[in-house]
Parts: sequence; C-alpha cells; structure tokens
Amino acid sequence: MEKEKILLIDDDLNVCQSIQSRMRNDQIEVICTTSPKEILENGVVLPHCLVIMDTCLAKTDGMNLLQMIRNSINSPILVLERELSSKRRVALFQARADACLEKPFDLDVCVAQALSLIRLYKGSKGRCRPITFGAELIISRCHRQVLVEGKFLQLTRKEFDLLYCLSSSPGQVFSREQLYAHVWDEVCPIGGDETVKVHIKTLRKKLDSVGKRYIQNVWGIGYKFVLNG
Repeated sequence: MEKEKILLIDDDLNVCQSIQSRMRNDQIEVICTTSPKEILENGVVLPHCLVIMDTCLAKTDGMNLLQMIRNSINSPILVLERELSSKRRVALFQARADACLEKPFDLDVCVAQALSLIRLYKGSKGRCRPITFGAELIISRCHRQVLVEGKFLQLTRKEFDLLYCLSSSPGQVFSREQLYAHVWDEVCPIGGDETVKVHIKTLRKKLDSVGKRYIQNVWGIGYKFVLNG
C-alpha cells in the first residue's frame, strides 16, 4: 500500500527532525525541505495528505508561498510560526491555512493537530474539503453545515451557497450579478440582483445574531467576505 505523504517546509532542522521522527511510520512518509526553490520545482506537484510549513523562511515571502501552495493543492495546511498575534492568525486563515501553532510548540499537540487534519482530508476524500478559518468558522459543503465557534448556524440552501461562494475567496469583491451566476447557475435576469440582495440581507441577519459580520458591502459594486469583519 502506498504511504500517505506529508510535506514539511521549515528551515529549522530540529523541528524537521522531531516531526519527521514522530510521524513517520508504515502508513506515513514525511518529506522535509528547507528550500523554497525545491518546493516550487518539485514539492507542490506531488500528492500530499498534509502540508506543514513555517511561513517565515529566510529570503521568502511566506504568505505568497502559502497562497501558491493553496492554489496548487487541496490538502490541509498547518502553519508553524513564532509570535502568532491575533492579527497574524487572521491573515493566515484568510490566506486559507487550516490551522496554526505558535513556536515553540508541544510536539504531542502538533502531531495530534496534524493527524486530525489528515483525518478531515481523508474523510472528505480531498474533493469536498470544508472551508475552515480555525475553530471560528467551518463551512462543510458535503454536509451543507456551518459551524460558528462550534455551534451550528441554520441557513437556507441559497444562504449557504452565498456564504460558501463569498468565503471561498476572502476579500474578493463579487457583484450581485456574479453571485447570481454562481449560486443560481444562470445568467442574472432582470431583477436578479434584487433577489441576491434579499438573500444577502437574511444571511447577514443570521450572522449578526451570533455576533459575526463576515459579509461587507462594497458601495456601488457588491459584497465581500472578511473574517474579522
């Protein structure tokens, strides 16, 4: 049976060796690299069940590297980083990291988090992976469920589809016509923009009820998803 592969990106050899020695077994192979060039040339094209990475690699724009990896693969991403402020965590989640741990970290916690993400990936078969922003917000397309800080948020079908569409591209501005085309799967008819407006209004009301304002108006254009809105 072919082993599951974890891609570990970190220029701290002690971190690489400790994670590799703990997680390598008959079912899992841990591929370590300290070279962004090697990642670009070889690493991302391989199938991986998990990526563990430090975004503070020397001479590397770690956030751009994270986004490039996210755009290349559908596997979960665990970020390891020193001095994780709340602002930095939000930025990493908006760049589509799935989880973050602050260095120095407890190795047992790191391994447990990694295995949990792998189970999530395998359970969804990598094709219907939930959109996650840490523990704050989880949107499962397979189960059509939304969890806000661990509590289910009841949405209608169109409300869910609108939230899923917007949250799939944090910060991107969508016009009402674009949202209609994505969610209703047809060209926006006359009056279709008002239909979107009504559904967005009810969706925002439900989010407001749990203290979240993820959907923001962009005056004269449309709407965007902002995690810390």
